[in-house]
Amino acid sequence: MEIAKLDQHLENALCVLRDSTKPNKGVVSAGLVNDRVATYHESVYDGSRWVHAERAAIYTEIKVERRNVREGAAMVTTLSPCAMELDDRRFGATCTDLLLGRTGLIIPITNLHIGAFDTWQTVNGEPADIEFYERYFNVTTPERQELTVACEALFQYLVDGIEMVDRPPLQEFLDTALRDFKFVAV
Repeated sequence: MEIAKLDQHLENALCVLRDSTKPNKGVVSAGLVNDRVATYHESVYDGSRWVHAERAAIYTEIKVERRNVREGAAMVTTLSPCAMELDDRRFGATCTDLLLGRTGLIIPITNLHIGAFDTWQTVNGEPADIEFYERYFNVTTPERQELTVACEALFQYLVDGIEMVDRPPLQEFLDTALRDFKFVAV
């Protein structure tokens, strides 16, 4: 799929995050582009664990929309998929393992369009940077600089929360940082 279309899907994922009214949403959004149909979802806290955006998009596609993931599908995500093992704060295996089909839930999704990279992720002591993801996926990044800037701002907001830096409420931040983006059918 051409990068311009993936960029529009990434913009749509940002709009879904901004426009979501879920009080328990996180700062990551993803979209599964599956045979010219896209399913978008934000990360959500279920009361005890985080359901990451990639997992939520895949679940919605399979369980709610009742569509199988097809060969050639692509995942667009505002932040690189988690790759390192976490404690019980996350629901399920890593998103990287899920996308690679290691959980047996889906066929591998090897096309990955990433808005920003989580520089805190490490696997076996190595950074989970673009070189890491390129070992497993066909990785593309936005051509539109404003998408990269917005996704990096979302990552910084996440980091600020971990580091206990004073920050505005999430919805106020999203309304400001993502105000110029428009959801467009692709």
